Amino acid sequence: MIEWKKLENEVPEFKVPVVCQIQHWHTKGVKESVLWYVDESDHNWKVVDGNCELSHDWNVIGWRPLEAPVRNTDNLTLKPFDYIQVMPHDANIRELLAFGGYSGDDLEQELIYHMGGSEAMIGSIELCNIDYKYILKFSDGTYRMVDEMLFNMLFEQAVNLVPVAGGAK
Repeated sequence: MIEWKKLENEVPEFKVPVVCQIQHWHTKGVKESVLWYVDESDHNWKVVDGNCELSHDWNVIGWRPLEAPVRNTDNLTLKPFDYIQVMPHDANIRELLAFGGYSGDDLEQELIYHMGGSEAMIGSIELCNIDYKYILKFSDGTYRMVDEMLFNMLFEQAVNLVPVAGGAK
């Protein structure tokens, strides 16, 4: 498991890219982004690609150095589930979010995020950063990239397994 450093304990060096855990203020959704720390007084962060400030909708809740070794394994154990529904990516995002427990205003806010409100999206096209993602190869030969949070929800953690850093290896 990758350990996240908390800002209360330690801040990264100024203008050195680090991987940050960021949390949306309204949905409480958490994702990762490569940022750099630019202002000690009020914890301002800039997005490395584009050099723009992190949106006020997001708060940095943890960080770790950008570099990490790559590990491969074919020994994954699925966590026990009562029920899993697998749907094609964005086949029916409203149905998928409702299945995930969103309703009412929360569902509408999450739809805005998934359909173009994210800084990782332009229109309905999701831009992708492969750093610190898990790449899963399925028995039919297809690949899927998942973030650390989703990976840890689905699988028992393999020993010494960390996400891909610096692109696929």
